[in-house]
Amino acid sequence: MLGFCAKAGLVDNIELSEYLPSSLPAPTDIDFAYAFSVFTHLSEQATKICLAALRKHMNPQAILCITIRPLEYWRVAHSTMVETGLRALELQHRENGFAFFPHNRAPVDGDIIYGDTSMTLEWLGEAAGPDWKIEAVDRCLEDGQQRYVFLRAT
Repeated sequence: MLGFCAKAGLVDNIELSEYLPSSLPAPTDIDFAYAFSVFTHLSEQATKICLAALRKHMNPQAILCITIRPLEYWRVAHSTMVETGLRALELQHRENGFAFFPHNRAPVDGDIIYGDTSMTLEWLGEAAGPDWKIEAVDRCLEDGQQRYVFLRAT
């Protein structure tokens, strides 16, 4: 992606972070940031770590807009998955508020952190802790299986 950005002339504020960052190569006074189709792919551990890393760079009252997936995602996107696998992911989502189907990747710190994810707003609110408050939610018109969530830095 960095190559595409360079080719398009978008090079002023483009940096590559660590794969599982505790901090980011970014300024610490950001008022607005977005992460589309990022948190839809992270494990629980990676989600919490990335929310904390982003918060370190956001001003108080700043807004972070992320996308998350609802429970219905599993039946739409993984319709060819064995029924028992789908039911297990749906149950995980209902019981824990978070479901994760890892992709075939090498573990990072003992955790496969990339795959497909769904989560509830309640889970996200708890995972975000006192650093973030869910301010608003909207549906993505281009992808019915993504929700925009606007988090305010506290």
